[in-house]
Amino acid sequence: MIKERIRGGLDKLQGAEGLLFFGHNGKEKSYGTIETSDGQFIDGEPKEGPKGPYDRIIKFGCQNHTKGKIAPVKRYTRGRSPNLTITGSEDESIKEALKSVSHLVNNSEHSHSNAEDRLVYQETIMPVFEKNTMELYEELKKQGVLENNNYVICGPLRGGEFTIAALIYNAHKIGWDIPFDRIACYELKRVLMDNGELFIGARLGYWPDSGPGTVTVVADDCIASDRSGMVTVQIAEEQALGELANKKLGQMTEDERVMVIGRQKYRYPVMMVAAASQQGIMNLESKNAKVITGGAVYSLNDSLYLMRTSEEEGFTDEDFFVGDMGSWLGRLPEAYDDKAPWNKVRRELVNYWVSSNKLPKSLAKTNYCEWK
Repeated sequence: MIKERIRGGLDKLQGAEGLLFFGHNGKEKSYGTIETSDGQFIDGEPKEGPKGPYDRIIKFGCQNHTKGKIAPVKRYTRGRSPNLTITGSEDESIKEALKSVSHLVNNSEHSHSNAEDRLVYQETIMPVFEKNTMELYEELKKQGVLENNNYVICGPLRGGEFTIAALIYNAHKIGWDIPFDRIACYELKRVLMDNGELFIGARLGYWPDSGPGTVTVVADDCIASDRSGMVTVQIAEEQALGELANKKLGQMTEDERVMVIGRQKYRYPVMMVAAASQQGIMNLESKNAKVITGGAVYSLNDSLYLMRTSEEEGFTDEDFFVGDMGSWLGRLPEAYDDKAPWNKVRRELVNYWVSSNKLPKSLAKTNYCEWK
C-alpha cells in the first residue's frame, strides 16, 4: 500500500516549480547552499575563476577533502552494486581502452592541441561511452521513462558537448533516438577564494520541461570531486520540484512527503562518466545517485586530476588516468567527421542551441558556433 502511494504520488506534482534536494533515505542534505536571484556576483575577489554574474551560486566548504589516495584495502573492486556500475570491472575491453588512454596522455610526444592526437584519444575512449550508453538505456527502461522521453540529459558546457554527442551517437546505434529538446544547455564555473572556500557559479540557458517524474541524467566526462555533478542535480531538482524548495520534511504534508520520497526512490539521478574517483563515487552514492563509470580511480592530485597509482601494473603515482579531458575531448575539424561521426552530431547539437537561442546569455553573443 505504501509503495503504491509513493508511486502514485509522483504524478500529483507534475508541473511544479522550485528547488528541493534530498540525501540518502529522504533526509535533507547540507552539502551547499543555493541562491536563486538573477545577476549575482560572488562577494570578495576570487583567487581563481570569474566573479560573476551567475544565475545560481552554490557555495561549498574547503575543497581539500577530496584530495589524496585511497588505501588499497579500501578500494572498490566490485563491478556492480545498487548505486554503482563499473563497466571496466566486468568488461576487459573497457579496462584496456582506459589503459590505452592513460598511456596516450602520459606520453610527452602526444598533445591535445594536435587534432590527430585528439582523434586517437576520442576513438580510444569511445567504447567506454558506448558501453555506458547501453547501461544507461537499461537503467532508464527500469525507471520507466523511455517511452515518453521523461528524462533530462545534462552536461555542462563546454565539456558536456562531447559526452552528450557521444551519448546521442551511441544511443542511435541501439535504436534509441534522443530528442535535442530533452538536453539542457548551461555552463558551470569553478571559483576558488583565498580562504579555500569553493563556489560553483551556474549560467543557465535552456532547461527542458520537467516534473517530479522526470529522471536527471548527468552525462559528463569524469567525476573528480562530486561538485559539478551535484550542482547539476541540485539545479535539476529545482526545475522539477518547485514550490517545495524551502520546505523541510517536517514542514510538508503527508502527501508531499510521499511524493518527494517517491521521487528519490523511483526517479533517482543517474551519472554517466568515463572515469570516476572513488571519493566522488562515495559522495554521490550517499546522495542516492546512480553512478555508471568505465573505471574507478583511487587517487586525486592537488589540482583534482584523476591519477593512476603505483599499485596498478605499468603505472606510477605520477601518471594521469585520463588527462585533461576537457582538452582531449575538444572539437575536431569538420574534415574529421567521417573518421569521428560523433563530431558531426556534436556540431548539429551546437547549431541547434545557437539557432534556437538556447545558449546562456554569457555565450549568446560569442562565436560559440564557430568550428575549429
